[in-house]
Amino acid sequence: SYAKTGYLAASQYEGSARWLRRYLPYRTTVFNAMWDSSMAYFYLDDAHYFLVGLDPRLMRDADSERYQTWFDLQSGKDANVSKIKTVFHASAVLVDRRLTGNFVKNLRESGLYAMQYEDEWVQIFTPID
Repeated sequence: SYAKTGYLAASQYEGSARWLRRYLPYRTTVFNAMWDSSMAYFYLDDAHYFLVGLDPRLMRDADSERYQTWFDLQSGKDANVSKIKTVFHASAVLVDRRLTGNFVKNLRESGLYAMQYEDEWVQIFTPID
């Protein structure tokens, strides 16, 4: 668990990165709700695009409206998770298990997403077609 390690290690994300590489089309976008694991995914999965990387302020500086939409969704403030597909064109949602609460609740209750992968660190949701 995070409490045991005290830090984020790439090995924590190997299973989810493997799932993304296996099941998502090449060069599609992944809506990642946490930014601090992005370097592990940069290293483990260069086949996909992730919305936020080293610092989400980079998105804010480039497009403040888009950043606010991302922030409101991942914080659970905005329950309209259809924006993940319509605004960000993401083919999967990567949820760090540290992120609990309304965002995951909104994904589950929307009827638009199904959890496809889960481990100790990460959950991956994909749109229901």
